[in-house]
Amino acid sequence: MEKIRLRAFLPESPDSQQIGVKWIPISDLHSIQLYPEINEDIIAYYNGNNYRNYVEEHEIQQNKITR
Repeated sequence: MEKIRLRAFLPESPDSQQIGVKWIPISDLHSIQLYPEINEDIIAYYNGNNYRNYVEEHEIQQNKITR
């Protein structure tokens, strides 16, 4: 299967606090900090598993406390 190469870029109206965009391999996703913390959701989506389609940061943090 041929890989499709896409260029990562900032949107026309980026978040004022956003400092950049970078593509990383799925295998490296565990080693970076994302805000909101959606690393597990991205991996679940990639693997074809259930994932949160929409999430608020405070919900993620609350779930971490109740685990």
